[in-house]
Amino acid sequence: TVQQRGSSAVQQRGSSAVQQRGSSTVQQRGSSAVQQRGSSAVQQRGSSTVQQRGSSTVQQRGSVTESSKKTTTEICKYDDKAILEHINISSFPVIICGLFGGFFMSEIEKNFSVTIRVWRQNGPNDKGAMVSYPVNNVSPAMSFLEMLDVLNEELIIKGDTPIVVESDCREGICGCCGLVINGDTHGPDKNSTVCQLHMRRFKDGDVITVEPWRVKSFPIIKDLAVDRSAMEKIMQAGGYVSVNTGAAPDANAVLINRDDAEESMDAAACIGCGACITACPNGAAMLFTAAKISQLALLPQGHPERRERAINMVEAMDREGFGNCTNEYECEAVCPKNIKVSNIARMNREFLIANFLSKK
Repeated sequence: TVQQRGSSAVQQRGSSAVQQRGSSTVQQRGSSAVQQRGSSAVQQRGSSTVQQRGSSTVQQRGSVTESSKKTTTEICKYDDKAILEHINISSFPVIICGLFGGFFMSEIEKNFSVTIRVWRQNGPNDKGAMVSYPVNNVSPAMSFLEMLDVLNEELIIKGDTPIVVESDCREGICGCCGLVINGDTHGPDKNSTVCQLHMRRFKDGDVITVEPWRVKSFPIIKDLAVDRSAMEKIMQAGGYVSVNTGAAPDANAVLINRDDAEESMDAAACIGCGACITACPNGAAMLFTAAKISQLALLPQGHPERRERAINMVEAMDREGFGNCTNEYECEAVCPKNIKVSNIARMNREFLIANFLSKK
């Protein structure tokens, strides 16, 4: 009995020990084998993946770089085929401007030289003459008055007397810069003033003749500056409203017909430059006077004094020695504000009615 129990116990203990040791050994070996195989597989797969990704990235970047270099090279060589391949057809206007715009702009903006024949006269009682001056390096972007400024700077450096020319706003508003350029009042541009004229209207080698207003009522002060105080005397005779207006009324307090308001504003656009008087073969100030009468005759604010205004301003015009209108229409053609001769007809009606109804 003892032997049987001992042997069975030994066998059980031995078998359990063998099983435990064997299983642990198998598990350790299996796990280590699995770990080694797994790590090697991961490493191999990771390295292959990295290599593949890296190689593909390098290849792609390299191809992009090569293609961009090729594109840049082809476009820089102005290859039409490359441009058509790489640029959308909607960009053609931009391409044309880029390729040819610089050439055309360089031709347009190229500086040039002109000769200025200008009237020089020391005073109203002195004898004047035309004098020529070369002006070099003239920019097409210069205004005509800026070109005269450059000429005057050169004359001052040489010790000569600069040319006297009147100007103020240089925006076509004040009416000071009245000149006759190549026989055209205010220059070759229509409905503009001298300060709005640019040198791009001329070309290299041109001889430009510059004269002052040639009107008896505008005596020359010096060179190109004239005395236009005669126009101011016409305005002083009645070109205003003398009633006390007080505070500004409400917008709809006085109803005004829209057509009358538009015509009044068109007449009020007169800047008093005197171009109409210079262009008129009779030296008449009819358009100027008519514009100043019309702008107030069309509005209710000017009605209380409309009769006295018409009589006084026409009489002042005659006193200053201006001529009469013979329907030449030269005044309207050269007016920088495009004032119509229909204002002269209105002035004549105002004058006739005022004389007929006058109590004097």
